[in-house]
Amino acid sequence: MRKDQIMKKLLPLILVLVSTCALAQEITEGKTEYQRKEQPAVIMELPYPADVVEDAIKDYLNRRGVKATSSKGYQLFKDTKLHDLASESHHLYFKVERKSRKEKDASVVYLFVTRPDENPATRAVSSTTDMAPAKAFLSEMRPHIEARNLEAEISNQENEVKKAEKKYERLVDDSNDMQKKLKKLQNDIEENKKDQEKQKQEIEKQKGILEGMKGQRKG
Repeated sequence: MRKDQIMKKLLPLILVLVSTCALAQEITEGKTEYQRKEQPAVIMELPYPADVVEDAIKDYLNRRGVKATSSKGYQLFKDTKLHDLASESHHLYFKVERKSRKEKDASVVYLFVTRPDENPATRAVSSTTDMAPAKAFLSEMRPHIEARNLEAEISNQENEVKKAEKKYERLVDDSNDMQKKLKKLQNDIEENKKDQEKQKQEIEKQKGILEGMKGQRKG
């Protein structure tokens, strides 16, 4: 088999491996705190502002018919299936934070999951909790977050365009006003030149009268 044929067959597998590695880097397992108790959580870092990510999560789950309630600093989505074929529902606890003070356009998403009959503050948490469904849920949600962020960026850019257009219109109006003022000033300068000429003639006239009077002096 030729090398190019081998590469064509291996390419899909390579892409899957690359995608899997990227996902492993983006969505990790860790801990978060809820009511002073550590909860096993899946964590996803995103290069988007926290408010945009939070709105995207709400919108994604609203489209699934689930509304958010606030719970101790988390957005709680009750009775939610982690995938369409899931046999049971879970409560999903989301928290979105800015990644750091300096990175205002980057955020971290924390998600932990409970059964509907569990109280997160008192439940016994196993170290072997299967986090794969929660990871897959975040992975499926990510394109929606990306799309939402793009729409937010488009909206912001449209506002920037409008601001730039308004500033341009103000500059055009200012230019028109200045042109009018300049035309008036030019007209005033011409009138002033004419007045100067008339005044020179008046000076000569008055000087002539003065010389005439002096010529009438006796002795």
